[in-house]
Amino acid sequence: MIKSLNKNLLTLTIITQVFLLSGLTSNRKILALSQEEVLQKLAPITLFTIGNQKGDLIFIQTPNKPDVALLYISQQQAQRAAQQLNQTKPGNSYQVIPVSLADMYKFFKEKSGQPNAPVLQLVPVQQEVEAAKGILSQQNQVVKDFPGVPLFYITYEQDKKEVFLTAKNGTENIIPLSFEKDFVQNQIQIAKQQQPDLAGTFKIRVMTLQSLILLFEQKDNDGIRKMVVIPSQETIEFSRQLQQQQKSP
Repeated sequence: MIKSLNKNLLTLTIITQVFLLSGLTSNRKILALSQEEVLQKLAPITLFTIGNQKGDLIFIQTPNKPDVALLYISQQQAQRAAQQLNQTKPGNSYQVIPVSLADMYKFFKEKSGQPNAPVLQLVPVQQEVEAAKGILSQQNQVVKDFPGVPLFYITYEQDKKEVFLTAKNGTENIIPLSFEKDFVQNQIQIAKQQQPDLAGTFKIRVMTLQSLILLFEQKDNDGIRKMVVIPSQETIEFSRQLQQQQKSP
């Protein structure tokens, strides 16, 4: 799974194609992606959780509250959390486990109707949260606490309307969403070279991973279907190391 993400990322070439932002709220006869389609969209997104030596998921347990599982965007952040657990509970052995967001989504979705159902908490990278708050403040939005895991994307102006900037991934046109502001900043520089007449209109926008999942669950249009989450550089490096370890005798 991670391997295919890495390979696809290397073929991204910025192009422009019109997808109106207002199109996200348009209705079609099919009002939402099917459950299978939602899982397909989430399957390539690799995140990190903490498990025990057997690989069982670890939950935070609080009296009179649902059990909570933490899902980290950053492998390094998850590793630090696992090390802290090992220090505070030396009799146990905790480890970081890479997981597909689709698998976690399906697991917690199936549990959601049960009594005392556990919940999933996504843990963002604080540096990216601050970057997202900075972008919103530039748009005159006051945000004390950013409400989720930020995903950054690029828009530009065409015919006095704000539209998504798309990318070429093999033969497919996609709308790339990134966990890292630096990634989209670099893509803007590429886009400015390819489309100098649009250079002054490129903007970095931000949504949350949680809102993206809601879009998949509640809406269906060409723009939403083309949205793809790009793995972070840290996740790519982690996947490379993992592949090297698997190849080692």
